Amino acid sequence: MDKKIGDYIKQLRKDLDMTLEEFSEILGLSKSYINQIEKNERTPAKQKIFEILFYFNEYQEIDPPLPAKEILEIFSSYKRLDKDILNKEYEDYVKEFYERLNKKAEKYNARLDYIESNKIQYPTNHERDLIELDKPYFDLEWLLTQDEFHVFYGKKYHTDTKQVHTDSLDKLSYNKISEDDKKMLKKVIDSIFENKYKKYNN
Repeated sequence: MDKKIGDYIKQLRKDLDMTLEEFSEILGLSKSYINQIEKNERTPAKQKIFEILFYFNEYQEIDPPLPAKEILEIFSSYKRLDKDILNKEYEDYVKEFYERLNKKAEKYNARLDYIESNKIQYPTNHERDLIELDKPYFDLEWLLTQDEFHVFYGKKYHTDTKQVHTDSLDKLSYNKISEDDKKMLKKVIDSIFENKYKKYNN
């Protein structure tokens, strides 16, 4: 039986040992849509196929890579497109992406010190730009080890149990996390990360 695009997608997800939910987050498609693709009930749009091939083959460098030419040939046959033109369009897509990436890299080179020390506000919407900060305010480890500022956890718990306060704001900011609690939270997070992730060697 001839392979279809959904067969490659399904095999890729299995090889990566990912759930539909995890895979959907990466591809930016709903679980039900991916399920339909894997069953070969639907075929992704051309742009989405380009994104998938580029993300896994070029960016993530999976081994073995997805057979881009085979997948594009299947797509061209299904959509009745010229396969040579389709391959050229994908080559242009890759080239343009690297050009954009290089422009971003040039811009961020001047910010390497900020990036390496986590002194950045890094939006989840990657279309928005990084913002340089004077302190690594979004770094949990820094927050839990620094002693310049109070750290809070919402307004749900009354964590400040002092009877006597030296600052008039202390009574209003009743949800400060104590030094002992900060140490405890860091130990818990370190323990989880040590079991879940590999250490990054600079």
